[in-house]
Amino acid sequence: MLYFASNKIYQPSYISLESAFSYYGIIPEQVFTINGVSTKKTNYFKTDFGVFNYKKINPKLFFGYNIISLKENKVLIASLEKAILDYFYLYDNIKSTVDFEYLRWNKDILKKN
Repeated sequence: MLYFASNKIYQPSYISLESAFSYYGIIPEQVFTINGVSTKKTNYFKTDFGVFNYKKINPKLFFGYNIISLKENKVLIASLEKAILDYFYLYDNIKSTVDFEYLRWNKDILKKN
């Protein structure tokens, strides 16, 4: 339900980054902030039912998401590949193999996809 709310609170947007990584099982941690990307300015909303964080991307990069059904709601979520691209586009602190290793991504799942 939080993914659906995230799509509705700030439009246009889709779920990406750590939230998508958690959805696909790429990271071991549970994500408590719903992360998305939008063509609008970066924004943050703290509500009674959740925390929603949106990062701005270039409108030319607003693609690569899927429409999925979660509890009878349609949700826009980045494909795994697009979530990774969004991450590297928005966070330029990955400069070496060591930096990449610190991400703690589940490499077995990455290899399957």
